[in-house]
Amino acid sequence: KVGDSNWKFGGLPIIYTDKEVSISERNDTIFLQCSDTILISTNGLQDWQKRPAIGLSNHSIKNCLFTPSGAIVALTNKGVFRAENIDSEFLPTEGFSSQNTLSVLNEGDESWWVGTNNGLFYSKNNGLKWEKKFPNLANSNNEITWIKRSGNNILAGNLQRFFYSPTHGDNWIEYAFPSIDINYDISIVGNKLFYGNSGGSFVSEDWGATWSAFSPRKDGSPLIVRSIAEKDSLIAIAGYWSDVYLSRDY
Repeated sequence: KVGDSNWKFGGLPIIYTDKEVSISERNDTIFLQCSDTILISTNGLQDWQKRPAIGLSNHSIKNCLFTPSGAIVALTNKGVFRAENIDSEFLPTEGFSSQNTLSVLNEGDESWWVGTNNGLFYSKNNGLKWEKKFPNLANSNNEITWIKRSGNNILAGNLQRFFYSPTHGDNWIEYAFPSIDINYDISIVGNKLFYGNSGGSFVSEDWGATWSAFSPRKDGSPLIVRSIAEKDSLIAIAGYWSDVYLSRDY
């Protein structure tokens, strides 16, 4: 819902200027992390308890993953750390070196994908142990800034290129985008891959091996794409200047 009457002010005990902020909810508890501190609210944002992230005083937390068991996995600029509960010390996780975490994807159970500045890592036990899925990458274009999944199909990459695995990360194929722009978005709907940037909108029916240009506009004119979103079988393509197009029969 949108409207002033539907929003609540959640006053914080301290003011942050950090750009890296994440929020999560488990049962009746809301977690908010900023820098090296975790805040907890158990009464609907009215009051907050401040908890220092013990062991991460010299780290910048990018995101926190709150597992069903109560353990917390912290993705930082120096690797991935895990604490057994909110008051425990964060310790390094097995198999993950000191790398900057750039993206994260949860598969809905205990499995997590994390992208770094040097490849992609996978954990099937809530961040306790990690396996590097790109063991042979060794150049400056290995940043994994986004991760997408549809069934066993995994895609991960950056603005210049991406990697596709039809086998849930066991084997990978490198593909390129139809055009490159610093501002872009990518989305999976069914078995189709949608991509858009200032050069227009594109679709691939073979997971990125080939691309076709298209326009959601009735007159067929190119759309400068700002973002693409999907929900079930619905896709939304948003351009600049308030243009938004929806489709179920793509």
